[in-house]
Amino acid sequence: MSGGPSGHGPEAAAVPSPEGARMIDPLAGVPVAVLGFGNQGAAQALNLRDSGVAVGVGARAGGGGEARARGHGFETLPLAEAARRAGVCAVLLPDEAAPA
Repeated sequence: MSGGPSGHGPEAAAVPSPEGARMIDPLAGVPVAVLGFGNQGAAQALNLRDSGVAVGVGARAGGGGEARARGHGFETLPLAEAARRAGVCAVLLPDEAAPA
């Protein structure tokens, strides 16, 4: 059996870039709103920020997620306002909090 660890072909990690080619970050300069700051929202917001992306957090006023997000240094806004200001929204609300 040949190929990478999945058995579906050669390793893709060693593909060289063409001379002078640049990787363009699709989120460069695009504000991202992470809606919800639970387990998934917190992890995604922190990773995006660590990667240099401008991140704001949409959270319920007075909720635990708002307090945790502020504790990590994020700007927090009401959910609708965060979504309005963003170019990309990551909806990471718990199922029971999302409208049906």
